[in-house]
Amino acid sequence: AYGDSDKTYGGELWAIPTQGIYQGNGGGPTIWAVVSSPLLQIMKEEGFGTFFKASVTNDTIRLVGYAFVNDTDLIQTGKDGSESSLEVLQQMQEGINLCEGLVSTTGGAIEVAKSTWWLINFIWEDNGQWRYVTKADIPAKLFVKDVSGDRRAIPRLETSKAFATLG
Repeated sequence: AYGDSDKTYGGELWAIPTQGIYQGNGGGPTIWAVVSSPLLQIMKEEGFGTFFKASVTNDTIRLVGYAFVNDTDLIQTGKDGSESSLEVLQQMQEGINLCEGLVSTTGGAIEVAKSTWWLINFIWEDNGQWRYVTKADIPAKLFVKDVSGDRRAIPRLETSKAFATLG
């Protein structure tokens, strides 16, 4: 519709071919589904994810996360409600470490600047009302290796703050 682009990439100017599928590749969503599905399955087999109890059948349903195009959201809860926030945070850190290792084996990396996390938990007040915990209530950090291999803290948001993903 807009004619041929006068901008290109590749050719004789690049001594080393690029890796990845790049933004705008029509096959991107399918390719990421092929990459992320085994990644999420491995994480599930290793025990990571969030656990729901079905009210009718009493079956446990597990969701590790969800992925679309090149975005992935991981979810971690305790398995039976008896775990403390710090125990769940430790599980989440182990899950992030596994995810980062799996993504790096595909030639990818987690972009810390495009990442964030929330700790969702509750505190019961003396008046019988609950409120979400804050960063001041439970100070904690999660870390991941960035594209250069440096270990960096993932920004944490309060539960009242949103974070835009996918553009």
